[in-house]
Amino acid sequence: PDLASDDALASEAALNSAPHPTGTITGFAPFDITANYLAVDRASRAPLDVLTSAMPSTLTVYLDNSEEPADLPVTWTCIEADYGTTEAGYVQFSPVFPESCPVSGDIDIYTEAPYIGVFLIDRSLYTQEAVMTVAEDGLTEYTAADPLNGAPAVAKYTYTSSPYEAKIFDYLTFNLGHSTAAAVGIMTNIYCESSFFPNNLQNTGNNALGMTDSQYTAAVDNGSYGNFVNDKYGYGLIQWTYYTRKQNLLNFARSRKVSIANYEMQLDFMTQELSAAHYATLRSTLKGAAASAKGAYDAAYAWCYYFEQPANYPAVSVTRGNLAKNSFWPIYGAKYTTTYERVAGSNRYKTAIAAADKLLSLRGKKKFDAIVLANADNYPDALSGAALAGKYDAPILLLKASGDNSGSKLTMTYIKDHLTAGGKVYILGSESAIGTASEEALIEAGYDVTRLGGANRYETNLTVVGEIAPETGADIYIATGKNYADALSVSGISARTGNPVILVKDKLSDAALAQIEALAPAHIYILGGGAAVPDSIEEQLKACKSVKRLEGSNRYATAVKIAETLSASKPKAAVVATGTDFPDGLVAGLLASEINAPVLLAKDTHYKEAAKYAAAKNIPKYYIMGGEPAVPPRVVRGLMR
Repeated sequence: PDLASDDALASEAALNSAPHPTGTITGFAPFDITANYLAVDRASRAPLDVLTSAMPSTLTVYLDNSEEPADLPVTWTCIEADYGTTEAGYVQFSPVFPESCPVSGDIDIYTEAPYIGVFLIDRSLYTQEAVMTVAEDGLTEYTAADPLNGAPAVAKYTYTSSPYEAKIFDYLTFNLGHSTAAAVGIMTNIYCESSFFPNNLQNTGNNALGMTDSQYTAAVDNGSYGNFVNDKYGYGLIQWTYYTRKQNLLNFARSRKVSIANYEMQLDFMTQELSAAHYATLRSTLKGAAASAKGAYDAAYAWCYYFEQPANYPAVSVTRGNLAKNSFWPIYGAKYTTTYERVAGSNRYKTAIAAADKLLSLRGKKKFDAIVLANADNYPDALSGAALAGKYDAPILLLKASGDNSGSKLTMTYIKDHLTAGGKVYILGSESAIGTASEEALIEAGYDVTRLGGANRYETNLTVVGEIAPETGADIYIATGKNYADALSVSGISARTGNPVILVKDKLSDAALAQIEALAPAHIYILGGGAAVPDSIEEQLKACKSVKRLEGSNRYATAVKIAETLSASKPKAAVVATGTDFPDGLVAGLLASEINAPVLLAKDTHYKEAAKYAAAKNIPKYYIMGGEPAVPPRVVRGLMR
């Protein structure tokens, strides 16, 4: 339609009559897509002939009948076919060549030929007096440089970000779990729909209602405007328009007790919509999007084609794929050079099972030959279990002492399904840690059950060390039995090497000292500062062997010190668990051993220690133990930055 005017037809006729070489186009000279981006004001919208006059009048191509490049005259067509009326933020103009120079059938003119991207800028979004920002406490001022640089008609495009753009990317990746390529594809569509402004009202709505975006949002929020659902004006990040979707969006916002313009709420609602069965193909495409510009193209194309479905969506999907590939992927593709994977369930029992499943997946197996069971509610007996788990390639699973809650029942079912017939089960602790009912049930099921317990955590620890039976001369690790953090931090190393952890309290017991002397360790590593393992114990140990204390200013820094000293010099990954509770870190040891990774600790205010270590080691991947309550997305963001 944009080529159907008399002027356009005359331009096409002039194109064909102009002197030029002839032949089939087989390729194109390098063309800087982004350097040729243009911008127009969406409201005043430059006429088509004014816009196209700002585009190149020739393109350099290769023809099948010549080895030398040739300059061909060219005109341009909006492939979405609605430049004059679209309310999208971006359209693509592709070249039209003389009829005597057809493009080879091997070339996709829309994706492989040079094109001109045109950004339709809504100036009001960047200059409105007040817009909802990422702050949750109301309205704030926001101004930005004019993306049109003051030009009245057509300008070179200058990238101008919404205050939400980076927040949306982070939310899509860290909170919603999308890969970078998938997030870029979704973001590209959000930009085209709303320029990343969650309070964006379709321009025709602004004009018809006489309200700015902020006024409309406030009126919907306070109830003074009651036609939000049925007014047929697009609103929000992805311009919800149809009445049932707007009603559901409004209900969702009210259930959250937030503004209709809250960007996190809108992205969560979008995710809820995406879960519908008819979006299965889109979900599969997003999940499989390669970490590349091509992956970003595929994600953006699929999102537009299956989810947005604007007018002429087959063509629009191409333009958005190109925009993702050439504009947003270069910005975000390398923003996070590391990746992460959550190993998590909805509770500690399920997280332990998730860790076991991950081990099976890494090994390409379906069952274990042995399993270690620990108390789900208390840590002391289990702190000794990492080396035992490593010796028998046995994951640590969790049971409640009584064994009668849903999590324990889930664990018992998992054992039935994933432990070989007659397999070995090691129970850590006495009957007060894991009751006899669970033990008897396992024996009755035909498993070979061994309980490793003592009168207290220290006796249990030495019993476990006896079962491990380390080789004479093996290193040992001394950790406090009164807290879990330091023993968890060494769990991966202990599982991999078989070097045991010996627990101490205020002084070294005769039994512990005898065990240490019998092992004749080459090195003794004390984990933590003097408040954890007293200096008197260090002095006592120095009398028999080489002793080194590994300590930091807190448990997070101590975990890094342990990793720096004892882990591989160039680890391929790191396992991260919360430093404020024990279960997720407890079950991480064997997984860390499997991938030869250190176990690092983190929480809201303490992740920089781990991030600095990982950056220095150039670690490419994190395994995050536990769900978002344990290691929140903001901590993962901090680690990856």
